[in-house]
Amino acid sequence: MSRPQGGFVVWLELDKKINTFELFRKALNYNINIAPGRMYSLQDRYNNCLRLSYGYPWTRKVEDGLRILGKLAKESR
Repeated sequence: MSRPQGGFVVWLELDKKINTFELFRKALNYNINIAPGRMYSLQDRYNNCLRLSYGYPWTRKVEDGLRILGKLAKESR
């Protein structure tokens, strides 16, 4: 995980086995939106990375969404 120098996003690098585009598709079924890392490269790179926005206040819904996202990522390994 990166330490943001400003802004409202955090960059996460997951296990190389996790394809964050597939994770993105699965997460949408739960109304969870992430930005797969490959969106930020013209080459086939960052397939195991993602960007999360944390511009919204911390709520139970956000916490539950992160738990679900973690579960989906774990299942993707």
